[in-house]
Amino acid sequence: MNTIVLILSILEVVLSVFLVGTIIFQSGKSERLGSITGAAESLMGDKNKSTAWDERLSKITTIVSIVFLLNAFILSLLN
Repeated sequence: MNTIVLILSILEVVLSVFLVGTIIFQSGKSERLGSITGAAESLMGDKNKSTAWDERLSKITTIVSIVFLLNAFILSLLN
């Protein structure tokens, strides 16, 4: 049982770092361009590419957050 808790705890840390990363790279709803890549995209003028990237990132964030919450729930039941 301790091995399972250890594996799930490590998974929880990895998921939390990945979740924070996906949230940071998303652009704000009012900006339409990310703060990290906004200057390059505004010079290129390719807004469709950034919108597709934001949609993909939003789906990834949703999936990772659901897995994160399920993992946290399972960890709380095991402890």
